[in-house]
Amino acid sequence: MARAKPSAAAVRNVLDAMIARGLQPGSVQVAADGSFSVETLKPRDRPAPVAQGEPRKFGQARAD
Repeated sequence: MARAKPSAAAVRNVLDAMIARGLQPGSVQVAADGSFSVETLKPRDRPAPVAQGEPRKFGQARAD
């Protein structure tokens, strides 16, 4: 029987979410049951918060 593997979409969603939160994905390990884990390299510098009234860029936190 073939090994289970996670879908590309599941891995991509996790990586996109990590990047959006300011984390830098390092390596992805896939277990025999199809589960996976992602290790981070190091925290990335977070963008400066946007002042009220200005539009946010992707990944920027609100200055509430």
